[in-house]
Amino acid sequence: MLELALKYRSELGFTSSEITELYAFCSYAVAYPNNFLALVDSYDTLNSGVKNFLCVAMALEELGYKPIGIRLDSGDLARLSKESKKMFKQVGTKYGKECMYIVVASNDLNEKTIVKLNE
Repeated sequence: MLELALKYRSELGFTSSEITELYAFCSYAVAYPNNFLALVDSYDTLNSGVKNFLCVAMALEELGYKPIGIRLDSGDLARLSKESKKMFKQVGTKYGKECMYIVVASNDLNEKTIVKLNE
């Protein structure tokens, strides 16, 4: 798993992302290959978390599994969700596949926040 994830990390040019987070995602993916939903905002959501998720997701797909997606727990959830989906699309385009991963939001959500996110 790690070797494949590192291969995708190199191919995608994601050398600046947090490597220990990638290791953690690989361990989680090995334990739960059919339920890989990664919390991506531990370090830097877009420059590390989403990139590391995508490397592990591509590795899982190569091994015959279907990753689920990511969980956002802080920050501007609407913006981070949109940017994450753009990154999914870019990686999918590069590899000729649809990366239709889900984005789940958590944190201090209430009715007002949910309505704003849906808008």
